[in-house]
Amino acid sequence: MATLSPKDPKYPLVRSLRVNQSALADVRRAMITAMKSITVQLAALPDGTNPLTVAQLKAQRGALKATLGTAFKTVGEITDAGQRAAISAAYDTIYQYERPLLTALTDSKAGVQSLDVFAKSQAQTAANGTRTLMDRLGGSKQPLAKSVYNATAFSNNLLDNRINTAIVRGSSAKDFAASVIDLVNPNTPGGANYAANRLARTELNNAFHAGSIQRSQASGIVDSMDWKLSSSHPKADECNSLQIDSPYGVKSVPMKPHPHCFCFIVPRLPTEAEFMNNLLNGGYGDSPLVGIAQG
Repeated sequence: MATLSPKDPKYPLVRSLRVNQSALADVRRAMITAMKSITVQLAALPDGTNPLTVAQLKAQRGALKATLGTAFKTVGEITDAGQRAAISAAYDTIYQYERPLLTALTDSKAGVQSLDVFAKSQAQTAANGTRTLMDRLGGSKQPLAKSVYNATAFSNNLLDNRINTAIVRGSSAKDFAASVIDLVNPNTPGGANYAANRLARTELNNAFHAGSIQRSQASGIVDSMDWKLSSSHPKADECNSLQIDSPYGVKSVPMKPHPHCFCFIVPRLPTEAEFMNNLLNGGYGDSPLVGIAQG
C-alpha cells in the first residue's frame, strides 16, 4: 500500500482514523485488564464481606463487560452506546443484590431510596471511567519521568496499562496510587508513597481537565475559558501567568503545566442577550426564524 504524503488531502483523515483505532485498542485492553483485576479482587474477599463492597465490584465488572459487548467501531461510539450499556448493566447488577443491600442500607432509614442512590452512583462511575480514559488518550496523557520508576515500569507499557486500568475502573486517587506503587523507584525524592500519589492525582486531574476542554468545544455555545487558580498553590508559579493570560479560546486552552496542579478552567457562557442574538442570527446554525420566514 502506498504511503500518503502529508500534502495529500486525505492525509488528515487517514491519520485521524489510525489514531482513533489505536485509542480504541487501548480502551479495549484497559477494560479487559480491569475486568480481570476485579475478578481477582472478588475471589480474594473474605466471607462476610460487606454486600455493598461485593455489589460495587460486580457492578463495575458488569458495566465493563456490557461496554465491551457493544459493537462499537470508533472511539466516539464508546461514549454513546457503550456508556448506555455500562449504566444499564451497573443498575441490573445492583438490583440483583436488592435484599442484602437493603439490609445494609436500612440504618439510614432511606430504604429503597438509598438503594437507588447507590445504584445511580455506581452506574455513573461505570460510565465516567471510560469517558475519563478517553479524555486521557485524547490529549491529557503526559510524558512520565523514567527516573521516578523502576526498571520494569516501562517494559511492555506496564505503567501506562496500570494507569489506564485504574482510570477505567474509576479508582480513587488512593486506590490508583496503591495500584502503581510497586513500580515506583523507592529512592525517588519524597519517597515511593509521595511519588505514587502525585502520579495518581496528576493523571486524574489532567484527564478531567482535557474532558472539560473537549466538552466546551463540543457545546457549540462556549467560545472561551478562564483559568482559575487553586487555593493549594503555596507560591506563584506558571499557573499565575496562565490565569493572567486567560481567557483562552476553546481550541487553545493550555494543558496542566506541572504535577499536582489542582487549578481548573471555567467556560465563559454568553449572557442571555448574547445567546438570543447569536441564536437568531444563525450563530449556532440555521436561525430559528428561517423556517418561519419560509413558511
